[in-house]
Amino acid sequence: MGSQPGGWKPVSLEQGLYLNLVPFGIGQNSYFSFKGSTSNLKGSTSNLKGSTSNLKGSTFSLKGSTFSLKGSTFSLKGSTFSLKGSTSDLKGSTSDLKSSTSDLKGSTSNLKGSTSDLKGSTSDLKGSSHCFIQLVKIGMLKKLFSFSDRYRILHQTWLAFFLTFVCWFNFAPFATTIGRELHLAPEQIKTLAICNLALTIPARLIIGMLLDRFGPRITYSMLLMFAVVPCLATALAQDFNQLVISRLLMGIVGSGFVVGIRMVAEWFEPKEMGIAQGIYGGWGNFGAFGAEFALPMLAVSTSFFAGGASNWRFAIALTGIIAAIYGVIYYNSVQDTPTGKVYKKPKKNGSLEVTSIKSFWAMIISNFGLIFALGLLAWRLEQKNIRFLTLSQMYLTWLLLAGLFAYQSYKAWEVNRELLIGKKTYAPSERFQFGQVALLEFTYITSFGSELAVVSMLPAFFEKTFALEHVVAGMIAATYPFLNLVSRPSGGLISDKFSSRKWTMTIITAGIGVSYLMAHFINSNWPIPLAIAVTMFAAYFAQAGCGATYSIVPLIKKEATGQIAGNVGAYGNFGGVVYLTIFSLTDAPTLFSTMGLAALICAFMCAFFLKEPKGSFAATSESELPETATTIFLTEE
Repeated sequence: MGSQPGGWKPVSLEQGLYLNLVPFGIGQNSYFSFKGSTSNLKGSTSNLKGSTSNLKGSTFSLKGSTFSLKGSTFSLKGSTFSLKGSTSDLKGSTSDLKSSTSDLKGSTSNLKGSTSDLKGSTSDLKGSSHCFIQLVKIGMLKKLFSFSDRYRILHQTWLAFFLTFVCWFNFAPFATTIGRELHLAPEQIKTLAICNLALTIPARLIIGMLLDRFGPRITYSMLLMFAVVPCLATALAQDFNQLVISRLLMGIVGSGFVVGIRMVAEWFEPKEMGIAQGIYGGWGNFGAFGAEFALPMLAVSTSFFAGGASNWRFAIALTGIIAAIYGVIYYNSVQDTPTGKVYKKPKKNGSLEVTSIKSFWAMIISNFGLIFALGLLAWRLEQKNIRFLTLSQMYLTWLLLAGLFAYQSYKAWEVNRELLIGKKTYAPSERFQFGQVALLEFTYITSFGSELAVVSMLPAFFEKTFALEHVVAGMIAATYPFLNLVSRPSGGLISDKFSSRKWTMTIITAGIGVSYLMAHFINSNWPIPLAIAVTMFAAYFAQAGCGATYSIVPLIKKEATGQIAGNVGAYGNFGGVVYLTIFSLTDAPTLFSTMGLAALICAFMCAFFLKEPKGSFAATSESELPETATTIFLTEE
């Protein structure tokens, strides 16, 4: 947005934050042309009922005047109205635009001291030739810390996600310390990192269904209160097997992300979706920084309770207790939707309702991929030096996973039976392509999947590569999740502002690929500051990619946001499991190069196959826009 005139004040709207310039329409009787002219109507009264006004490039001053267009009807469909470069000065006037249609195209408005009443107004831009350019924004960023209405909900929800992330990653900064104390092999420590992510895969799908049925308030509160169970189990663990069980349970806590996605989507409009989801995800992901930076210091500062050793048990237990307390607070202080808004639920539960047969089979393949990741974990738990599962137990696990896949497929068929047998078709406004969901799953593998892998292995990587103390290594490794404070929101913000969510996603994903290929070359001969710089460079693109992905997810199909977000989110964990399995079998350079190449392939696919979502930058949902011409009332009192 260009520079603003001195003394410029934005118009205050209850929910929408934009004042828009409109395509003016077609009058019936008269035509007024003022191209390039200056009109001074101070103190006069103008009655232009039924007229069409063309004011391109002019300066129009109505100081102290009364301007009445009562009863005029303006049809805006298909029209273009350009006031580029013009200045409208309505100092001291009162403007009543009830039920009006408006669109602001690159103009400058000076409304010093004016009052604008836009109650009940809508923007009808269907079929019109327009460029939706933001002129006035009582900005989200400006009101972000008002802690009122939707901003309070946003803050409370990202804090809930923050606490689940602290719990989820409370093991990583103590991995080597716990390994020494409990006499764990390096392969066992790496396997625990995989276990930490594994059950999040099915949990995200289940949580997504519960979310769509019961709403985010109840779902998030219960998940936060559950977090105390795996935290205490980890704190009290005495051997590898107990740690495996506790970290598998902790994976359920990691599924909380999808709950907040739906909550934020209910409170913010599509034009702000990217930045709102970015703040929620980024500031929530900042919990990984809290875990890696603060928990080691807490453990050291309370070491006198543990006979001088790092008090990791207390630090891990405390995270679960705090999360459970906040779960009670969250339940009693938020609501699912703004007052008067209906919480939309899917018509059918048990599986995602798709809108084409091709999408159905794409969904089945997607479900198999998630089952495959769990099977991969079972295989890893049977390998030598691990031996958590015997060979027969591994086969039994695979059989159970096959049964789970068959059950998922049956529920998918049950929900979509009428579509599959040809009894039901969907109107164009109801359709979506699951192939687009699958592409977003891939982008989330390359962004969040890689982030999970790096956050899980980076403290030990710095400790061993540069021979550092675990507290120092943890603090250095915390630079990676630290960037979440700005990088994930910036991914959403860029997606909002760049006018193409598709190309934002493509460019950022390519950046992920390049940055991880750079990280491949980090070794003990590098200066530590340079290694940190490359790590932060990779962190920015990976986290911005998460924000860009979830600026698109809520726009696919609103009433099924929980299930779609659950599918996409689960593939982030799928990526983490696959990447950490590769790491457990190879080394860090191989991990970085694998993640880099996968991201470059994903960027190529986004460039050719990802589509721009409908209504990506709408001020309101498309379904809320009227299809008829509206009447405009302009008065000054």
